[in-house]
Amino acid sequence: MSSTEGASFYVGQLFPLTATETNLKIRFLEPNISYDSVNPSLRAALADESVRLGVEILQEDKQILENIQKGISHSSSPGIISDEEVRIQYFFDAYNKAIAE
Repeated sequence: MSSTEGASFYVGQLFPLTATETNLKIRFLEPNISYDSVNPSLRAALADESVRLGVEILQEDKQILENIQKGISHSSSPGIISDEEVRIQYFFDAYNKAIAE
């Protein structure tokens, strides 16, 4: 989830499908405020730029995630640094199980 100075928000989800394929879902939202004093063309330009920037950032994240997924398939190490990283361990276990199927 991210915000463009409070003028718009987006929630992005990346779903790994394989080591080289990720499904990207994005939802853009505007706050429920009055824009009476804002020029409509300025508001539209801000919304367009927010969408463009949000998609660009999530595409970069998607590429990073897919590179990490490729690395996982070549590693015998779970990548866990401490016992406190149980969520990371769960992810590795679920990912390795899914890839094996």
